[in-house]
Amino acid sequence: MIHAAKMPYDRPPSLTERQFEVLELMAYGATRTEIAKHLNISPETVKAHTKAVLVKFDATSYRDCAPAVLKFLAAYGDLSKGTNLFYDTIDYDIEITPDWAVSIYNRRQRGIVVRGEVPEISTSIDFPGDLFDIYLNGREPDRVEERGKYIFYAINLPKPLTTGQSFERHLTYKARAFTEKGRKEISNTIGTPTGILNMSVSFPAPPEFCKGSALINSKLVAVEDLPNVSFRLQGLRATMSVTQPNSGDKFTIYWSY
Repeated sequence: MIHAAKMPYDRPPSLTERQFEVLELMAYGATRTEIAKHLNISPETVKAHTKAVLVKFDATSYRDCAPAVLKFLAAYGDLSKGTNLFYDTIDYDIEITPDWAVSIYNRRQRGIVVRGEVPEISTSIDFPGDLFDIYLNGREPDRVEERGKYIFYAINLPKPLTTGQSFERHLTYKARAFTEKGRKEISNTIGTPTGILNMSVSFPAPPEFCKGSALINSKLVAVEDLPNVSFRLQGLRATMSVTQPNSGDKFTIYWSY
């Protein structure tokens, strides 16, 4: 695997499409001869691709990296959920204005393109309230579409991002939220493979209480029991940091005032 500098997680390797094809057939248990016949290439070419793939997984044999390969293919293979990105970090921050009337949202994902092309930077919001001052990567969206309960935003790129290139999505907006007293929360459910998730809420005054929670494999778990999660409330700011969350995990900061 490719180790991100000074980061406590592994980035997925960047493979060519041919290397993907060879790796998938290896994972199915195909022999070198069978792979060569299926892809209409020579066994020696298969051998070269296999060696290149193993190097990228920091392994000397398929057996050495089989668990990592299966996890990789589950995320990025042809039978996967369709993601083609890896996020080094997700930063999700909210600042509530002094009158508790408006929340300022700041969501940033940084990472790489693992497979294929990214023709545009896009995102969606499912907030049901009043949204305004919406910017994507520092500019107004080129396209806005309603898709059921979601609002979809996108900006065009001069040319598509390709495998191995850096990716950044930075969404900022304001919402008339958290204006009524009671229990409130922000949450993030992991879809795209991620190295580190950071969440924070900045309050205008001390909340009555503020806690963090995690939904792991559909079970509610105390964040204090998770070695990869840290949560703290210091002054008027609550923060949560999660290292290598798994797909489907949900992390929440909730409070009352």
